[in-house]
Amino acid sequence: VVMLSSAGVTRPAWDEAKAARLIGASDIPIIRLNPGGILRLKCEAEGLLRESGVPYCVVRPTGLKFEGWPQGRPIISQGDVAVGRTNADDLADVLVAMLAEPAASGKTFEMFTLAGYAAAPSLGPTLARLYADADGVLDEATVTATYNSLQQLIPGVQQDATKLEMGRTYEQVDTGAIAPRERGAAITERERVLASGVTGNTE
Repeated sequence: VVMLSSAGVTRPAWDEAKAARLIGASDIPIIRLNPGGILRLKCEAEGLLRESGVPYCVVRPTGLKFEGWPQGRPIISQGDVAVGRTNADDLADVLVAMLAEPAASGKTFEMFTLAGYAAAPSLGPTLARLYADADGVLDEATVTATYNSLQQLIPGVQQDATKLEMGRTYEQVDTGAIAPRERGAAITERERVLASGVTGNTE
């Protein structure tokens, strides 16, 4: 079974110290708003799959883009600290490829699209280097090192996803078309309305 989940599913449960240390992954729109508790529900669904006993792979893409972000190289990571954009066609290619990749079995990973680089002919070598879920939770030193590396690959010149409100883009911040959000700022009413489109609930 190849499960399509989401990057960020573990982040609402991070303690304050971890959220502060990895703020570029924790203080972003989908994590702050978490409409309908969707991230928790996806995390629970992942757990049920792992406990089922069937061979599986869990793929967690970052923000999905159906237009305006080209296909490129799928970047695979673990630790749930990936931030960025995932081209929908790249995601589809990865999901299908996992069905025939023995090295994907029993593993959970995040992915995003790195524009400007061609996709590798096979993800097999990358998958072989990943930790299996049965190995346990990644140690925090590894998570932090992964976070520090991935923050360099965030779209936009400023490379800071905390500057975005929901529905805003890196390009809008870079060009000054919108004022950048301050880290730790409260959720705005505009964001609440956007999030309600997912849940049908403005509360």
